Amino acid sequence: MSNNQNQLPTVLHEPNSKWIVHSVRDTHIPRLREVLWSQRTETRCRQLIKRINDAEERKRGLGIVINEDDSDGSPVLAYGQIMKWTRCAEISDLVVIPEKRSKGIGSFMCQYLTRYIYQDTDVDCVEIGAAKSNPRALELYRRLGFKDAYSLNLKLEDKREPVIYLRIFFKDYDDSKIFVS
Repeated sequence: MSNNQNQLPTVLHEPNSKWIVHSVRDTHIPRLREVLWSQRTETRCRQLIKRINDAEERKRGLGIVINEDDSDGSPVLAYGQIMKWTRCAEISDLVVIPEKRSKGIGSFMCQYLTRYIYQDTDVDCVEIGAAKSNPRALELYRRLGFKDAYSLNLKLEDKREPVIYLRIFFKDYDDSKIFVS
């Protein structure tokens, strides 16, 4: 351990939220396509949801939607997922509807997904990537405690651009302090 409790990154604090979390299901697809994934075909959405639901069954991942309340017709505000690879997990596809950005939902989702993977698997680290052209996301991830690790030139939508990956290693922090309320 190289850090003390005062230096525990925000992403490793217990999430505290007014938002409602649901594991993503096929029934969320119409609303996800309406508010977050308009550029994706229904077939592509179904493939994405099936892949993350299969990972959830095997305790290798989780996809979540965030709602404002628990009513049946409550609007979807955000989506995010985490997937366990070999010794590291990756948060990806994190998206919040524009009118709810900068209200803590992205931070909450990072904490929630990181806690899920930390408690239920044996990974050493969590990483998250953002396009270099998305400084708001990079700023959020750094503020949460992720550190720049590497970059890749990836095809995003219809063009190639640099994606910066940031990581946090659990071993760098006192286990007895991580995700303690």
